[in-house]
Amino acid sequence: AASRSTSKRAADDFCMAEAPRPISTDPPEDLPPLSGPLRRGKWTVEEERYVERVIRDFNGGLLSAPPGTTLRGYLSERLNCDPMRITKKFTGDASIGKRVFHPREGATDATLARARSELAELERAASRSTSKRAADDFCMAEAPRPISTDPPEDLPPLSGPLRRGKWTVEEERYVERVIRDFNGGLLSAPPGTTLRGYLSERLNCDPMRITKKFTGDASIGKRVFHPREGATDATLARARSELAELERAASRSTS
Repeated sequence: AASRSTSKRAADDFCMAEAPRPISTDPPEDLPPLSGPLRRGKWTVEEERYVERVIRDFNGGLLSAPPGTTLRGYLSERLNCDPMRITKKFTGDASIGKRVFHPREGATDATLARARSELAELERAASRSTSKRAADDFCMAEAPRPISTDPPEDLPPLSGPLRRGKWTVEEERYVERVIRDFNGGLLSAPPGTTLRGYLSERLNCDPMRITKKFTGDASIGKRVFHPREGATDATLARARSELAELERAASRSTS
């Protein structure tokens, strides 16, 4: 495979030990929901990244939301759009159903603070992305993206010297999506593949770098992959195409 891991900061990162980012344990101030005319039209990449993280934190019990809050209600309020826009986005195998929020018992202040701070950053990015094209989108009807049902070509794993040092934002976004698709059975991976093994191969890093990134409440344990039975070709194609895009971005961020 062609090498894409010649790092612009490899000289600095190669000998650096992985160190967790400093975390404030002060609860972050919640952003107010978006306001103004209801958001319509196509989804921006930033909105989709925000929604992916909301789903992860919703399932993990880390959102700043009252118990019993529905996922659809939370998203429609935060994104200032009609709940039907959420429903239309998540249909078929990706349906969010009528799930309700249950806060995680025993989550540490540091875990909650980090999760909410990172989510707020993604929400700000989503807000900026919709304001830039609000004039064009306001009158557009929601239309699903065309989906190719042809299986995407898997990207070869990164190669070259093992990746070390700090995580880029793009790497973290890629890992978040891998975890979501791993849990949802949508990865292009053999049954029984471990999450740690998959990530260390795709990111070309020592498995210990993965282990050190996910400690405490965020530990990935020894989970193994189970493909989703009955997933449609369209669902698999979309998931793998979107994951490949995030992987390319992660590769560029370290090269």
